[in-house]
Amino acid sequence: MASASHARRGDRGAARPAAAPVVVLVVLVVSVGFVVMLVATTREGDRADPGSTPFDPDATPPQPVSRSTAPYRDRMFTGTQVNLYADDVEAVVGFYRALGFAESYRYAPHGDPWHVELRLPGLTLGVASPIAARTEHGIGVSAEGAAMELVLWCDDVDAEFARAVDTGAEVMRAPHEFQDGRLRVAWVRDPAGNPIELVTVLRPGTS
Repeated sequence: MASASHARRGDRGAARPAAAPVVVLVVLVVSVGFVVMLVATTREGDRADPGSTPFDPDATPPQPVSRSTAPYRDRMFTGTQVNLYADDVEAVVGFYRALGFAESYRYAPHGDPWHVELRLPGLTLGVASPIAARTEHGIGVSAEGAAMELVLWCDDVDAEFARAVDTGAEVMRAPHEFQDGRLRVAWVRDPAGNPIELVTVLRPGTS
């Protein structure tokens, strides 16, 4: 009995070394599966972002581009402004304030304003004194208008025309339809004599 028992214990002891290759095989299978899953995930990411580029630690980070200026990012100019010359700057500023412009800057070194800026969405309008142009810059300018006009788009040209006239504008042409009924337009003069065109779109144009 002792000999048989010893023999069985000896058989079990001899069989133990066979478990090692099984463990190695399991570890190998798991490792291969992990690698396959990682490769598949990487390829899926490449398909989701075909325009991606390899990471470069020395590359300069991309700079944000404003949506409104993106088409013009290679040009030199950064903004636009229209300046009007007026002998009575304050009167012209008051007129445009009454039309809905908001004053954003004022330069008055000697009491009376020499340069005032007003804003609407998308437009900065400057009102300057010809005296300031001659005194500070040595250039000769005229306060007489009609060499240019300011165009103001609006939802109701008749209402804005009436408001401009009530504010003191001189009537140049009452509201009327234009371009085969696509637009309704009117003209007035501001206190400095500059023409202003008021425009309402009645129906979109076709190209």
